[in-house]
Amino acid sequence: MRNHMEHVAQALQVDKLGATSLFSKETGINGFPLILSLQTLEVPHSFPLDVMHLIYQGVISRVLMPLFAGTFWNDNSVSGDDEVRVPKEVWKQMGSEIAVCIYILIIKSLTKLKTFYCVDW
Repeated sequence: MRNHMEHVAQALQVDKLGATSLFSKETGINGFPLILSLQTLEVPHSFPLDVMHLIYQGVISRVLMPLFAGTFWNDNSVSGDDEVRVPKEVWKQMGSEIAVCIYILIIKSLTKLKTFYCVDW
């Protein structure tokens, strides 16, 4: 993700090249918006994540879902430790630790009940 200065520089570049340029299409910037002239504004920190950017523009479907499904890095061109992938051993360890936490939460919640029937579960 670009920082504020990169965003401003790219917006100024698009102003030079035009909104129909290839650079504009690659960056997704159509020009220099007046709101960037506010000194209290800093892209991207001044804008919280929203539904449009998370779901409709594909972050969830193109990144998170394949990441959780284990299909995000399907190409075999990356070899060795790319410092991004989580090794299977770490996933297994995290899963076992989460399972213990869930088990403890269930046991604690059941011990608070005076009577418990399978139907209630």
